[in-house]
Amino acid sequence: YGRKNSFLVAISTLILFGLAMPFSPNYLVFTILRFLTGLATSGTMVVSFVMVMEAVGPRYREVTGCLFQIPFIIGHMTIPLFAYYFRSWNTYLLALGIPPLIYLGYFFVLNESPRWLVSVGRVKEATDIVTRACILNNRPTAKVEETLTQMSKEIAAKADEPKPNYLDLFKKYLLLKTFCCCIMWVITGIIFFGFNQYISQTSPDPFISVALAGAIQFPSNLLSIWLIRKFGRRLTVSISFIMQGVFIVILYFVPKIFAVTLTLGTLGVSCSAIAAATIYIYTSELYPTVLRNMGLGACSTAMRIGSMAAPFISNTSTTIPWLPTAIFGTTPILAGLVALLLPETKGRSLPDSIEDVRTSD
Repeated sequence: YGRKNSFLVAISTLILFGLAMPFSPNYLVFTILRFLTGLATSGTMVVSFVMVMEAVGPRYREVTGCLFQIPFIIGHMTIPLFAYYFRSWNTYLLALGIPPLIYLGYFFVLNESPRWLVSVGRVKEATDIVTRACILNNRPTAKVEETLTQMSKEIAAKADEPKPNYLDLFKKYLLLKTFCCCIMWVITGIIFFGFNQYISQTSPDPFISVALAGAIQFPSNLLSIWLIRKFGRRLTVSISFIMQGVFIVILYFVPKIFAVTLTLGTLGVSCSAIAAATIYIYTSELYPTVLRNMGLGACSTAMRIGSMAAPFISNTSTTIPWLPTAIFGTTPILAGLVALLLPETKGRSLPDSIEDVRTSD
């Protein structure tokens, strides 16, 4: 159904379920609405990122991919503010349900991804969108339709196999990529969400700790642009995962002084932010256009599984104090080693067809 329609459905359901949650008559209804809100949230993040990445060339993917995370970081920083002023669950959720109403503006301004339109043979629509973009940026428009038509023919010539589906993610030519990406994403979910909860539990002021953990991601996100350009995707992902594991392990052994634990905790979250920003870019470049939404969707699902497990892991600190550190410390090191099994994608054009993936590896 394309990127645009998928995104509009996701934001509509996010707004609907988000505003319904505060009025849940019982816990069962609340749980169902919370689950559906989570699904919609994942849809907005995945589809919007795919659209952004498909709109730019290799030269700007690092910048746009990392800057894409900035609104998420701002949201992370403002959550403690909402939690501080809205102490009951229903007023808190109602306050969080209002800001997404701004998404309704996308119904009037959002265009379909031209790259996706070309991949499915809808060249005329893609030409109209790209021509408007060229005019807006003072670029020549003479050969837009000719270029897109040629691209569409090349994609069609390679796409002699049946229509791609989720099973293609687990076939020989993509199995290793899917396996490695899912491992990295599930561990990102465990670390990012679980460790934030863990440092809030071990801090005398969880509002400040969580806000600072969000604030430290600003420089981390900007640093990741330089790291990705300098060292590539694979090495940046690997080192950032391993470093966050090291910081978390050290955190367990140092004296429980607020300044020390806060510093190590924010450094760990900082490395987690670099890894999270990079795997979004990396994963989108590993999959072809015809499977990119599915690939990122599968990885996002893996991340949600990790985020669901994270609170339970964090809460074990009350009974087994060393267990959260052991899990939060060793799993990112594992993810860092897994990343080394993947090919580097720096400077490459996005693959459009499954055949492009087969021939590029």
